[in-house]
Amino acid sequence: MTNESFKVRDLRIKEKYWMDDTYLNGYAKYLRPMATAVYMSLCRHADKEQSCFPAEITIAKEHGIGERTVRGKIALLKDWNIIRSKRTRSQKGKWMHNTYFLLDKSEWKRPQAKSASGSSTGKKQQNHRQQLPPNDPHLKGSHTIRLKQPKRKDMTFKKEWHDQVLKEYQQLKGITLQGEEFKPIRQAIKTMFMSGRTPEQVIAAMRDVAKRGYCEWTINTVKMKLPEILPKIGSSSQVNREQNELEKTLTELNEGGGQNG
Repeated sequence: MTNESFKVRDLRIKEKYWMDDTYLNGYAKYLRPMATAVYMSLCRHADKEQSCFPAEITIAKEHGIGERTVRGKIALLKDWNIIRSKRTRSQKGKWMHNTYFLLDKSEWKRPQAKSASGSSTGKKQQNHRQQLPPNDPHLKGSHTIRLKQPKRKDMTFKKEWHDQVLKEYQQLKGITLQGEEFKPIRQAIKTMFMSGRTPEQVIAAMRDVAKRGYCEWTINTVKMKLPEILPKIGSSSQVNREQNELEKTLTELNEGGGQNG
């Protein structure tokens, strides 16, 4: 090094290596596991003067990672001012290896806090990072709860709505469905409900399709023709009531994460 002075860590007990609590209490979760592994190796190899010179390939083998990863994490540790390094030459002037110095925690860069509005607070730092938690080994980290959006397959609607449409469908078609024959019909009806259609609207569309005499019409014909038929049906108080009820049900499903209503 030059005449530049800096403070290294306190002396260690022989044949033991140490990591500062401060690192594990806060810095580790920002630098991530790979950087922590590299720092652990440097701590292990450090001498009484808190310097060491393990080869990158040695560190890589110790943790089963690549040399490129080791180089990247060493650069990250240097960026946080947790370590410093110096390249060493042989007597013939050939570059031999890097010597690493483990700095005292008082030398480490302190991440900067940001207010809720996004403006920075506290001392200015070159790197704007989140504030570390207090130095408390028992402090639990915070977590973010993400509300799950309901899956379409998990949405359910009132059984009487399905029964009402199914009954009308069978009457208009002059058929009686059995067993598995209900499944595709129910699925098509459910799709129309999920699109915001009420039982009254679906039934009105079915009657219109049957009246027009579409050849071999099915429930899928109704689903396809529904958008062009509805404007011709007009509104009624019953349709409006069922529309409001359906919208309420869909809202509850969205707020409840897809639970049955």
